[in-house]
Amino acid sequence: MLKTRIVVALIFLPLFTWLIFLTNPWPLFGFAFLALTIAVVELGRMIQHRKIPFRWWVTLPLVLFMCLAAAFSKHLSGEWPSNVLAIFWLAGILAMLLLGTHEILLGFKEKTSFPAISAGLLTIFALGGIGTFLFLLRLMPQGSYWWLILFGFNWIYDAGALFCGKYFGCRALAPTISPAKTQEGMIGGLLINVIVAVVVYFTWFPKSMGFSLPGFMALGFILGLLSQTGDLMESMVKRWSGIKDASNIIPGHGGVLDKIDNLCFTAPVLFAIAWWLMPL
Repeated sequence: MLKTRIVVALIFLPLFTWLIFLTNPWPLFGFAFLALTIAVVELGRMIQHRKIPFRWWVTLPLVLFMCLAAAFSKHLSGEWPSNVLAIFWLAGILAMLLLGTHEILLGFKEKTSFPAISAGLLTIFALGGIGTFLFLLRLMPQGSYWWLILFGFNWIYDAGALFCGKYFGCRALAPTISPAKTQEGMIGGLLINVIVAVVVYFTWFPKSMGFSLPGFMALGFILGLLSQTGDLMESMVKRWSGIKDASNIIPGHGGVLDKIDNLCFTAPVLFAIAWWLMPL
């Protein structure tokens, strides 16, 4: 399993880095659209496994609509991030209207109607939110570097926590949600993120992005902590659904949702930091 994970990472990472640094962002956005579509399917499958209806006709179009709004945001008039965030909330209200009306027309069912609405909103806000903030982040000045920081710290933390947990872990982090995750793994992952932040800062990191060394170290720590929170949130959904992995589409890594769950919190926080440091 570990060998498969390493081989897949060695193949994927150069391609992904190339996409990130392309001048034209649309090949990267196309890849992200595909990944988010698969993630919606994976999450819908987990929800349906609990015999709860999943309204594909509402959730998938609205997730993609939110992402498209972000991708085309610079063509909108006015302050483009504000416009996209307004569309974000509009999509949420529209989702509640459509999902609620659908349940009313079908006839309220105590065991499934409210969970079906909640499941749809979770999918739209979580995955639509990930896509929205990913695309907004790429359109920022130095957007390629912001993406590299986001995914770099997320995946380095994940690898560091896995390694430290395997060799040093003895105290469970959240035993009722994910017994395999340990406090030692989390601490080790955070320390590795901070160490990598120092190395990166003194090697290739563009100083024009506005970080001091302590600030960049803090960023590595914060993104690692938020990454762990997002991972535990997905673990909670998987344990509730009774499914171990979102899918097996990525050999050795599970599903797309397993690889982007940490972005649920890290992407919007990093976008807010980028917007503050590099105002438009």
